[in-house]
Amino acid sequence: MKNYLIFIGCIILFSACGGSDTAKLPINAPLSVEPSYQQPNAAICDASLDVEDGLLCAIQPSRLDSNSRDEFGVNSNEDYLLGFGFHAVAFPKNGSAIRGVNIHLTGSYGRPYNQFSGNFPSKIFLNESLAAGYITIQVAYDNRYAINLDQCGGSPEKFGIDNCAGDVRLEKITGQNISSVTDTPLEDSIEYRLIKLISYFENQGVIFPINMTNSGSINWNQLSVSGHSQGGGHALYLGKYFDAAYVCMLAAGFDVPDSIPALPEENIADWFLDDSIPLDINKIRALVSIDDDSYSYLVTGYEVLDLQQGVHYQVFSGAPYFNSDGNQISGHGAAIADPRYQSLRREACFP
Repeated sequence: MKNYLIFIGCIILFSACGGSDTAKLPINAPLSVEPSYQQPNAAICDASLDVEDGLLCAIQPSRLDSNSRDEFGVNSNEDYLLGFGFHAVAFPKNGSAIRGVNIHLTGSYGRPYNQFSGNFPSKIFLNESLAAGYITIQVAYDNRYAINLDQCGGSPEKFGIDNCAGDVRLEKITGQNISSVTDTPLEDSIEYRLIKLISYFENQGVIFPINMTNSGSINWNQLSVSGHSQGGGHALYLGKYFDAAYVCMLAAGFDVPDSIPALPEENIADWFLDDSIPLDINKIRALVSIDDDSYSYLVTGYEVLDLQQGVHYQVFSGAPYFNSDGNQISGHGAAIADPRYQSLRREACFP
């Protein structure tokens, strides 16, 4: 059994979701429409890029709060190469009818804006959100370690931590000291950083179409949340426990189980099986490639949640391909990066 658990921990590096490329998803009513919307001036950004359907704006977390890290380690340590980065915000063009605000969460080790290379790695997805009429806020957060490999899988002792994956996700979202296998300070958590970012933009005169905060808390029930890989698992957690209005998972949707009090028959993390809070599956959509190394585990996650292929998740064949920079993108990355599947991402994330 220990070898089997280690095998799972070594394979499931990320989470993912998907569905059929023929099913049509129901149209969500817009969260808000603001015909007189004005795109912010790029001068308020630390870096920016004009794209086809609007502006990408990078904001340095440590500029908003000196206790927030822009990277995990220091330049003398390889850790600095992985995770965090700058926030990236996609603003539609002037006069756009804004259909809503989407919070997007990066996968393990990724960066919304890479301050060292000067690029927006999720540029394709962000521009697609603009074309769909969404302001998308891609939050840089504590994603240095993969939950299913580094933190809750890969060794027998990690499988002996009760609700390991659920507690790690809660700590990364809130900054509360909950988990014994992660140390996410408040200033590096998703909620804190999002609040600081919203406050910054509002102080710069940016008008959002909805009230995203109330008395220092995020109005998750007014926001759609998407994520790739680890970020997709956070989106699902926010949909279940924080009542996010809509959830889109890209190559996401499975966490490794723990053995306390016993290994569950479903072989999945405790929080997936927690029925104390009902999960509205009608607000969940997902996209997964059959070429994703974690495909079979992700489908297991969908089945546990009662998601139906062709209704709640779509499946496509996204074999590795080379992007415009000549870099090879795996089946796992294709869910968010392959331009051939733009229509599927729009159906899943921006219906």
